Amino acid sequence: MLARDIYLHLFRILDPRTKDAVVIDATNVGTVDGQEFTADRMLDIYNEARRVLVSSAIDTYGKERARAEFGGLNKVSTVTFNSTLIAPKPLGYVAFTSLNVLNATGIAVNTPINVLPTSQAQIYLEGRNPWYVDTVSRLFVFEIGLGFRYLGSKIAASSTALLHYLCVDPWSLTDVNASATTVETVDDKHFHKLEQVAQALALEVGSQQLMGLTATLFGGGK
Repeated sequence: MLARDIYLHLFRILDPRTKDAVVIDATNVGTVDGQEFTADRMLDIYNEARRVLVSSAIDTYGKERARAEFGGLNKVSTVTFNSTLIAPKPLGYVAFTSLNVLNATGIAVNTPINVLPTSQAQIYLEGRNPWYVDTVSRLFVFEIGLGFRYLGSKIAASSTALLHYLCVDPWSLTDVNASATTVETVDDKHFHKLEQVAQALALEVGSQQLMGLTATLFGGGK
């Protein structure tokens, strides 16, 4: 299915006409605004629905099955630790697969970097888990918001790492306008899930409601 067709479908069910009462159709989609949503805002809803759907599939099925269920997820990027020792996540990032040293003084190339949730940071800093000890062969970062934060002393600013991750590349308006031929990477069989998530986002439901919706859509992992 083309990304343009899904984008147009969202306009049809959420905001089918412009402020001048012109119907949004295959000839003008991506170039006109609806009465409630601009073309950019509808695109944001569409992209966020795609990301939420894939993220929920990973939470429900696990990374391996999610990769089988959704095409085009695997990506590889080089990330660089900045002056605050945070390596920003790439655009479209959903979940990591692996992280390995690429260039860091005194550390061998391909040394694995363990990615831990932020909830473990205090345990790491207080040394309450003997396994959470930085060495040149065993490193730790914490996944925080839009990046990976290093709290140890072995990695310096400007060090780089190779990140293998699951990604949902966001579409731009050129991917969804009337002449676009971009193919949606989310399989057609998940179209109705995507539609319902987009509707919920358009209504600005709370995070708990959204989580409840995606849990229902994925049937508890069945």
